[in-house]
Amino acid sequence: MYGVQVALRMTPAEHRRVVDLHMQIQQLYPLSMNPSTPTNKRSDHDNATSTRMKTPFFQKQYKTPQLNLPPPNKKMSPSDEVLRRRTRETDVQSKSEPTLTRKQKQKPDENENEDEDRDDSKFGATDVLRVLLGLILLNCLLSYFITNDNVTWNYKPWFLRPKPVLQWLRGPVLLTDIELQAYDGSDPSKPLYIALNGTIYDVTAGARVYGPGGPYHMFAGKDAARAFITGCFAEDAVPDLRGVEWTYMPAHIRTMEEEKAEKIVLSTQETMERFRALKEARGRVKETLESWAKMFRGDGGKDYFEAGRVVREDGWLQKLPRRGLCEVANNQRPQRGETANDPGAGHRS
Repeated sequence: MYGVQVALRMTPAEHRRVVDLHMQIQQLYPLSMNPSTPTNKRSDHDNATSTRMKTPFFQKQYKTPQLNLPPPNKKMSPSDEVLRRRTRETDVQSKSEPTLTRKQKQKPDENENEDEDRDDSKFGATDVLRVLLGLILLNCLLSYFITNDNVTWNYKPWFLRPKPVLQWLRGPVLLTDIELQAYDGSDPSKPLYIALNGTIYDVTAGARVYGPGGPYHMFAGKDAARAFITGCFAEDAVPDLRGVEWTYMPAHIRTMEEEKAEKIVLSTQETMERFRALKEARGRVKETLESWAKMFRGDGGKDYFEAGRVVREDGWLQKLPRRGLCEVANNQRPQRGETANDPGAGHRS
């Protein structure tokens, strides 16, 4: 009835086009699209397709999944509502969390292993302190077994001796040259002092040597720095070091006073030779003074120590008369190509 109504509504031209289209479809699909064709007269393709759809494999593979949902009109129980809400929350949370790959999941473990390796490979302050203490202990043991005396290789620093520490706590001794003369050992109640290039040393432990009646009593209570260089202990017991470097100058090199007195003009080569020799001689003077200072500080094992310094006014050196080289030091000057000897080397042992 509906088809007749549709057909009655079409115009003859439209009906003719529909009939032509229907005829074309029947030519392309002669039996499968004709509903009036019996099943036994259908094509082999249609029969094979129908048979295949009825096989268990096809039904299992293309089976429509059945959802266990309540009927639309049925009300859900409270437990079903809670389960549904939890399911939705889990789905939302799983969607919000990023999906991690296998490598990304392994990274935390790898990072933990790397942190553990870093902790194991750290070399902290405690380890450094242990190594230093071990090296110090080993050094002390070697010093004791080799020297058979002490654990500091015969070196006694002032902070390991009680007398220098007490002197350091009391503060430095400040004396003038005149005040220093009172500490020459003549008064047993006072310490015995010796000065060297402005520094005062306590040599009370060596009173037998530097005290009254001792072989070096001429050094006590005064600064005799010049005598420690030249070896002229009696004549040069003064702090004036001007010209003392000529003790180590070669004998063939003329002094400036000789050059002026004889009115000799040195060549460039002789001037350069004298300049280099003076530079080396001044270095030798510093080395000699430092050697004496080490002995008076007690570095060589003697119970001496530094006590203070000599206080002098400005320009004190210019007020003293200039000294020439003593006869002993002048006679000991080295010849060309020789090395200068240290006059006081034998007295520092």
